[in-house]
Amino acid sequence: MVDAALLNKGVITGQAIGGGGGTYDMVGQQVGTPAAPDNRVWVGGETDLLVEVNMTGAAVGDLGVAVQPYDSTGTTVMPQALIPAQAPTTNPAFAAGAVTFWAVFDVSGYEQVRIRITNSNVGAQTITRASWRLGPGG
Repeated sequence: MVDAALLNKGVITGQAIGGGGGTYDMVGQQVGTPAAPDNRVWVGGETDLLVEVNMTGAAVGDLGVAVQPYDSTGTTVMPQALIPAQAPTTNPAFAAGAVTFWAVFDVSGYEQVRIRITNSNVGAQTITRASWRLGPGG
């Protein structure tokens, strides 16, 4: 059974993100203080992580989302990103000045991951809404 307290964590709205490769790391379960939040998402014991992101933009290629596991020490992010286990055939998608992304990632066997949003547009954009949640099928 999914712990209801773990649903829709790390929700952000109205977050500016710089252009030309600017990044934003989604907040994890707030292990740190609000002034220095912990960007690790603790996934140990779960199998699925659903990530949803909506960002202003001008093309599909403006938005990138990567879920990267930490190594066994829990301090170093591994360079390879996980491949979505479930995603629509066109992901991300662009419509009406917004780029959207959603995917379910298989996180079984990992303790913690980082969710990084990248803006590849030359200009600054806004993450209008983003969230993640754990559980079966996301």
